[in-house]
Amino acid sequence: MSEIKRRPDGSIDWEAIKSMLSAADFISESDQLDHEQRRAILEARAHRLAQVPEQAPDTEQVLQILYLQLGNETFAIETKYVVEVLNKCSTVRLPDAPAFVVGVTNLRGEILAVMDLKGLFEIKSAEPGNTSQVIVLGLEQVEFGVLADEVTEVAMETIKAVMPVPRSIAESGRRFLKGVTANATLILDGKSLLDCADFFVDLDG
Repeated sequence: MSEIKRRPDGSIDWEAIKSMLSAADFISESDQLDHEQRRAILEARAHRLAQVPEQAPDTEQVLQILYLQLGNETFAIETKYVVEVLNKCSTVRLPDAPAFVVGVTNLRGEILAVMDLKGLFEIKSAEPGNTSQVIVLGLEQVEFGVLADEVTEVAMETIKAVMPVPRSIAESGRRFLKGVTANATLILDGKSLLDCADFFVDLDG
């Protein structure tokens, strides 16, 4: 991971960051896909991977979720908050950024801030490996990315099967969780993540 320094006047040289990211070997399998095509792929994966009961539940009673690994813990997030998933994502570290900010990356010419949520759940962080991916979050527009050690699958979960968040979870991360499944998968609350001002990095500073 590269790191950029501030100018003598304290400002960040964004042109230098763009140049570094443009020169990086940045490849996303979804780079050539538009928004609707990416959503279609997620929906197709969900259809293929989900176990459909004899009588399918009402769509309002199920969650379509993307499974991911943070360290040795399995998490999930509703696909409605996922814009796309990036592979082989090079990042540039920002000076004086909070510990949970991995850095910024190039998303088709735009600068995207990338977060590491492990600290919120007291999970030991490590340098991104070969399977690391960035989950791009947003609703009306792209907001920021979340670093995952691996993205595994898309599946369905009934809302009634989601249980309250265990009290053993670190307090710093509890407000960003929607619940936990029967197989101990923690479901991230996409709305809480997108509503948290701490995750929005000033890219104009």
